[in-house]
Amino acid sequence: MEKGYAVIKTAFDSLDHLNATIKKNILKSKGMTGLSKMRAPYLEQSLRDNFSEEELASYFSIRGYKLTPKGEQILEQYQDIIDRHPKKNL
Repeated sequence: MEKGYAVIKTAFDSLDHLNATIKKNILKSKGMTGLSKMRAPYLEQSLRDNFSEEELASYFSIRGYKLTPKGEQILEQYQDIIDRHPKKNL
């Protein structure tokens, strides 16, 4: 991050790190009901509709990282080093 290879994602962009239960609990804090049958895409949309970035950020500290174009260029430049490391099955 110091060299500009990556940036920290926003709270909204980091929602994919939270499970549905946590998302529902955040929405419940606003007094929302009918969440038990709500699927993940609707939970995320409800969060976007009912919270500001600053407000949502106060509910969780987990953040993802995003490569910048400069970071992607470095990864391409040193692909042989990356290939030597074990990969996770996603």
